[in-house]
Amino acid sequence: MAKSPIIGIMGPGEGAIADWMLFAEKLGSAIAREGLTLLTGGRPVGVMEAALKGCRTSGGTTICVLPGKDKADASKYCDQVIPTGMGNGRNLINILSSDLLVFVGIGPGTISEFGLGLKEKKPMILGPGAQKLWNLAKEMEIPLVVFRTDDIPEILEIIRRNM
Repeated sequence: MAKSPIIGIMGPGEGAIADWMLFAEKLGSAIAREGLTLLTGGRPVGVMEAALKGCRTSGGTTICVLPGKDKADASKYCDQVIPTGMGNGRNLINILSSDLLVFVGIGPGTISEFGLGLKEKKPMILGPGAQKLWNLAKEMEIPLVVFRTDDIPEILEIIRRNM
């Protein structure tokens, strides 16, 4: 049985703005329609909640990697909940468990996930609100697979080419 690629959507929780959340919800829905699995940090807030909602309401499968120990802290849109009790250390699990990462917005946790993605040489797409991460990637001149686009069809095409 073929395994569905896992697409991690990384973005801020409490610091997310409405435009990022709307984009994340649409992207989550598109990921579901492609038959891909969505992974997020699993909390019921911000980009995480929006992406999970989009995926689940479109019939997709979601994985949620929580910072705490209690499954009850997860979004209601989580299919599989992984409580870690690791706090922000769970960001490494997010990165290692994802086949490709899409960043929507920016916040302290998102920045740490981007750094871990660079270290692990994961293919990454920098979407809306992630321009500063793109600038950083260009300045570092690291030969990695990093793309920059705010267009969902283009994101899906990049995912297809890199899976």
